[in-house]
Amino acid sequence: MGRALVWLLLVSACALAGCAAPHVYGPATALLHDDPVDDPERLALLSLTGRGFGVRGVASRVRLRAADGHVVLDASSYDRKLVRAWTDRRIVIAAPGRIADEPRLSAEVETPFAASAPAEVAFFAYRHFDVPPSQGTNPSPVAVAVDQRSRVYVNEEFHTQLKRLDPDGSWHAFDLPQGRPEGVFASHLFGDGPTRVATLNESMIVDDEGRAWASEAGWALYSGVHPNHSRILMIEPDGDEARIWPVPGDDNSVIGIAWDPTTSRLWFTQARLARRVDGVEHEAYPARLTSFDPRAIPPDSRFDFAPRERCEIPPGEHVGACSTTRHRRCFDDDDCVLADRVCADDAPDDRACFREHAIPTPPGELPLVLPGPLLRHSDGTLWYAGYWGGNDVGRFDPATQRFERYPLAQPPGEASCDRKGCACFLPEGSPQRPCAARCCIYQLLGRGPWGLAEDAGGGVAFCAQEAGAVSRLPKERFDDPRCAALDATGANPCLIEYAVPDFDPSTSQMHSLARDDAGNLWFGQGRTGARDADPARGASIGYVQAGTGRVILLPPLSLYPFTSTGAECRPAGEEVAHLGAGIAFDPRTSSVWFADFCRKRLGQIVPLPARDAR
Repeated sequence: MGRALVWLLLVSACALAGCAAPHVYGPATALLHDDPVDDPERLALLSLTGRGFGVRGVASRVRLRAADGHVVLDASSYDRKLVRAWTDRRIVIAAPGRIADEPRLSAEVETPFAASAPAEVAFFAYRHFDVPPSQGTNPSPVAVAVDQRSRVYVNEEFHTQLKRLDPDGSWHAFDLPQGRPEGVFASHLFGDGPTRVATLNESMIVDDEGRAWASEAGWALYSGVHPNHSRILMIEPDGDEARIWPVPGDDNSVIGIAWDPTTSRLWFTQARLARRVDGVEHEAYPARLTSFDPRAIPPDSRFDFAPRERCEIPPGEHVGACSTTRHRRCFDDDDCVLADRVCADDAPDDRACFREHAIPTPPGELPLVLPGPLLRHSDGTLWYAGYWGGNDVGRFDPATQRFERYPLAQPPGEASCDRKGCACFLPEGSPQRPCAARCCIYQLLGRGPWGLAEDAGGGVAFCAQEAGAVSRLPKERFDDPRCAALDATGANPCLIEYAVPDFDPSTSQMHSLARDDAGNLWFGQGRTGARDADPARGASIGYVQAGTGRVILLPPLSLYPFTSTGAECRPAGEEVAHLGAGIAFDPRTSSVWFADFCRKRLGQIVPLPARDAR
């Protein structure tokens, strides 16, 4: 009686207020997964994204109809076995798999106030492929790229190999030699020391010739005494070994890479090189965009990164110059590795050297510490994500040498932060109260922009880790001076944002972005810590629909259970939530590939007609 009374009161209130009718954004999406372990009941998981669904109530339901109008499924919102989640913006249903045998299935939502128009149901096959383990490390897939033969290349955090999944389901692992037995990277995750395990391997691309390129670097937060280098990796379409280009210097923290087919140059990002001494910060180099011609600079897979020059620091100074290459600044000898291969600022010819472009810091702003992924736009410009310290997206025109910056609003979750009486990044043993970890992340990253993609109209779209939205800068606003500053509301007036329904900033993050042939922008979501309190409302993947700007979500992948063995982000025996990372589109098969970071899988979403489902 109590529940019915509450519902009657809600109905009465809505009748007076004129509540909106429910609206389902078409299509509703359905996943079919032929895996007896993940899906022993052979269910069809459906996600209906829209608005005006209200809350669960006795008069709210979902109906699925076949093409001839007959009802295939009629589910009350109170039927929690069928209806796994119901919010005002999203409904998730676990239906019998036989519904996929019905052609042209549609879905409609009914509330006490109205019924929605029917929306078609689009069926997708979901398949996953476990990434094989690597000896001596425990990597997780983070970046993916698909070549013209539908082969999927994978870059992993904590890797010693690159890996490729072929269309027949077989894996090919490419070992990555190093010039030192102890390794050319460093970490203090398990005690300060050198290591063969590269931790910061965040990008993977395939160029117009079918070559796969990857970034490889040591841990960005490393502050020990050992060298911590970066490399660029490449695999030929029919190659059995990786070609490796050592990046000059040390502590480069290379993340983003992009190929320029016009100049045949490979571009990559480099971190700011700075050190703090007695509370004062000294900078050798700001964050940079760098390019080189791999035809003119030979690869060297066994280069040992041993310095050939010394770093000479004048008395009383903290930043010096390399002993022979005087234009190269340094803190120690390792910063002088391959110094002679870095172009001097006034070098007229950069065919045989690495050309660096310092990313400028606007007056009064903090410097960008770690730029993220790169995008080579069809107009020849380079776009980068100002991930750590920037809270912006930047554009560089190699032809004019001009940088442009597009600042971002603060993340929506920061409104809940109260840093009074607390501090972030306290030294060990400090008596001061630490702030909430999430609020400290906001202080470092802002929104944490990451994945970039060129949209169908030539604009630039991007994800940001903490934004809960896909943002888009239309092409016609690229040169609008108003885009270079935030407005009075704290937002960038040039950006169009597409909010993800039910995004919880305290538990959710976003990662990469990819455009399909229809112009849809696909993105990945993840749960922080790989933990989902409610799998039915968990993270999945989705897309911003071309032409409408509506955000369509696929069913939560956490509904397919996964139990940790102790090597998948959670203690052994605990459930591991979906944590989406890199994402890529394969035009040959019209499928979307993504990295499931903690479950150590590649996922594939393939559209298929309903009649072909089972």
